[in-house]
Amino acid sequence: MHAIPSSKVLPAPEHFLNLDNIDKELEKYVLKKVFGYDLFRPGQMEAICSILDGNDTIILIPTGGGKILIYTIPAIIKRGLTIIIDPLKFIMEEQTDKLRRKHVPAFYFNSSLTEVEMEFTINSLSAKDVPYAILFTSPECVMSPRIQALIKKWNDSGQLNFIAVDEAHCIDVRGVGFRPDFLKFGLLKQLNVPVIALTGTATIRTQQVVVETLKMNKPKVVKVTSTRLNLFIEVIPKATKSKEQVVSLINNTFKDQKGIVYCLRRSDSVHLAQVLKTAGINSIFVHGDLPDSDRQKHKEAWEDGRAQVMCATKSFGMGVDQKDVRFIIHYSFPETIEDYYQEIGRAGRDGLDSKCILLFMHEDRSFHLNNIMRIEDKVHQQYKYESMNKMVEYCENVEKCWHQLLLSHFQENAVDCEHSCDVCATVTDVMSKEYNTEALALIQALLSLSKIQANITVKLFTQFLFGSTANTVKSLALDQLGGYGCMKQTFSQKGGRKICQRLIYKLILLGFIKERPTGTQERPGITICVGENIGKLRESSILIVC
Repeated sequence: MHAIPSSKVLPAPEHFLNLDNIDKELEKYVLKKVFGYDLFRPGQMEAICSILDGNDTIILIPTGGGKILIYTIPAIIKRGLTIIIDPLKFIMEEQTDKLRRKHVPAFYFNSSLTEVEMEFTINSLSAKDVPYAILFTSPECVMSPRIQALIKKWNDSGQLNFIAVDEAHCIDVRGVGFRPDFLKFGLLKQLNVPVIALTGTATIRTQQVVVETLKMNKPKVVKVTSTRLNLFIEVIPKATKSKEQVVSLINNTFKDQKGIVYCLRRSDSVHLAQVLKTAGINSIFVHGDLPDSDRQKHKEAWEDGRAQVMCATKSFGMGVDQKDVRFIIHYSFPETIEDYYQEIGRAGRDGLDSKCILLFMHEDRSFHLNNIMRIEDKVHQQYKYESMNKMVEYCENVEKCWHQLLLSHFQENAVDCEHSCDVCATVTDVMSKEYNTEALALIQALLSLSKIQANITVKLFTQFLFGSTANTVKSLALDQLGGYGCMKQTFSQKGGRKICQRLIYKLILLGFIKERPTGTQERPGITICVGENIGKLRESSILIVC
């Protein structure tokens, strides 16, 4: 039989916090006794009071804002059992360990436990001498018969406090197709206890999805501003030799500083870590396929400084509490602005200046498109496609403050940051230009090319437009078609080819050019054809500006 680790056993009775003789300001008393702080951060007290008042509550507090206090303090004051639903196993395990070190009776129940440990957890939480406890569990496990029976027992005795869903934006982002158990949470409202949703980022649409899915009753919304002006935001073109570009950035700008490089593909996180190591940069990697034991070892190596850089996919970051992350590099652009904001929020939690650099190239959208087109729900597929395009539009910005754009996405008002992004810190006059005539010529050329060539990539189309003599063009006899070389003079200036490609992608974003995924998830590609509503372009009812 497996031995039960001491870390999973209930704290001794004397460690349970006795509040019987505390007449006022219980919240501050628990804050000091359990967490050692004298003052609450912005939004924390308002959120705690809303929970204690029995309200369904949506809590929007940026990454690093101290969400663990918000559900722990009411859990201790109200007594009874509190359920916290977390999307990732390692988050619930870490939060449990943090609370247990503070003598808070916290448990987790997920698939990483042995059968003996699962049974022990259920039995411990069924004991009559437990005045209060917090149980972290997953979207899948919370609906399991064992956890449902445990919840019913506490609820029948009137001692089920509230149910909190951490990282609640995942209900919208991951609920359709990826983890359908997110969409079953509404059943928990039948227990007639308050439901709490916590997240760092949520648009008005995402908030509505959360409210509807959780069947929340007129929830109170507690929102703390998302402004993080200690983060310097920069978006730069991704180089052809992109891994060497990352090596150069770290060596020249972040020597011996702790950072994260976010990658789209699991293979990229592994290969990039190897390249960095070869260049003398101590690095480690984490991705969703890594065994739990290896993931923990790699994470600890980065946290305690044995590794300087963590190369990771988006699965890494939620629940990570490192104050001294000085840089975040996005090796490719994320799928959504929400993902991007969550990920850069892991830098500079100590309030010191930190830097966030995104390497942007349009070609990376092929990875996202390949994943999006696998979504069976067509409404959700369209939503994800539009979300990706909003991220691309963000990356294409050359004249507006990055911080202002981020805040406006989350329906917050903000003025220019003045010095916390490359747009505001660099004094340059950027002149946008109208390209409707050129856009019509591009569409006409694409129609001509489509007559004899089915699989047209942006690269092949650009070669065709500029009259390339490459073997690919010659072998397909594309130089015999009308439209061949039609943009060579129009975009003859320095950097003209890049401007033309920006125009092509602009037409993709507007739907005048349609894209289709090709290849595999590891080697995705995109082909293009003429889209719909070309009449609007011909009528000049839409202005094409690049």
